Amino acid sequence: MGVKKGTGMFTVRSKACSEEEGLQSGIPSEMTFAVLGAAEVNGLKLLKLKSADVEAGWKGRASMEDANFWTADAVSSLGSDGEKLEEDKKFGVFWMPWADVRSRFQSVFCSWSPARFRYHRSLHGVWKKASPCSTHYDDAPQYLIRFRCSAHTMIWLLLSKHYSDAKDATRVGMKLFRWGRKVYSTEGSIASSDMKSSHSLLKIPCPPGDHAFVFVLLVDRPAASLGYTITSYSTELVALSPALDCPSLQAGASSMCTFKSFRHAWSKMPFPGGPLGSSRFPNNPMFRLECMAEERVMVKLLARKEAAGLLPAVCLHLFVSGRRVDNKDVKEIECRAGSSDYIPGSAWKEYLLPPGTFTLVVAAEEEGVRLQAEFEISLLASDLLEVASIVYPTMDLSER
Repeated sequence: MGVKKGTGMFTVRSKACSEEEGLQSGIPSEMTFAVLGAAEVNGLKLLKLKSADVEAGWKGRASMEDANFWTADAVSSLGSDGEKLEEDKKFGVFWMPWADVRSRFQSVFCSWSPARFRYHRSLHGVWKKASPCSTHYDDAPQYLIRFRCSAHTMIWLLLSKHYSDAKDATRVGMKLFRWGRKVYSTEGSIASSDMKSSHSLLKIPCPPGDHAFVFVLLVDRPAASLGYTITSYSTELVALSPALDCPSLQAGASSMCTFKSFRHAWSKMPFPGGPLGSSRFPNNPMFRLECMAEERVMVKLLARKEAAGLLPAVCLHLFVSGRRVDNKDVKEIECRAGSSDYIPGSAWKEYLLPPGTFTLVVAAEEEGVRLQAEFEISLLASDLLEVASIVYPTMDLSER
């Protein structure tokens, strides 16, 4: 056990209870106890606990007050006699059956010594205007972890919040995605950690082979500024770095790269739109892109919730045109990466475009639903790129 070997530390936290109940059982409400050891006596599994409050101590089965428990076998197995029990009580140390621990404690925390892991790396950051993410994860800090393992292993990720105010009650957590770049959709995670304290621990079990994951930081309430440290513990060498929107562009970014970002609103369109293939598709917002040379272009769309709480499922479509398009006019350009599915709150695609003009369409899946909220478009290109909105022709203002 890690406690005996000196490579781990375990603690348990009691459940909420009334003051009277806490005095009666000896286990006060929401108090943390250190785990000093474990044993089994005549089939009864026990934990040895220590409280920082020497007045606290278990009064039930296997406690010092339980004379029926302390037989010769129990004294021999636990190495405790009357004198030792009295000494332990002075320091808040006691034995407690595992079944009672499970019924009276809400959580078990484990802290491993870094000596168990050959490699560990830490990154520090500050999340300004931190807030819970309900529509997309674009604003949340995200990190990419890559590694290769020759046998089954596991990586531990520890997120620790920095305290700048003693009254700061913000709780932190993480979500894990099997991905190699920044994620936007709140769906599709493969694991997550509980948001119960200022620390969050996430385990990544992995079979032999090459692996890449992205983990997203989460908070349970808004904070003006949240400082944090992320540490990875592993038996294999890992690479830990901020996740990028478009690794093929940003990893080797040149001075010629173009970044543009702007907001637009569904309400600027006179009629509600619809998905590709529907009669209302031409009513969607459209934008003209002009490439000066062959270049790689990444387009990202982030939608906002409507007043009624609806988060529209959206998708991006690109055509060779430069003017407003209809379903039947032109053929859609195939993307090199990204999804053609309609996803709530976000969409992205990556293209390799020749010189020329193109039409970018922002489409919503719900046909004929009049949307009002804003959305944000971001473009990253390997060369010069011009963008302009394509207005709806006033001569065609008839209900569609």
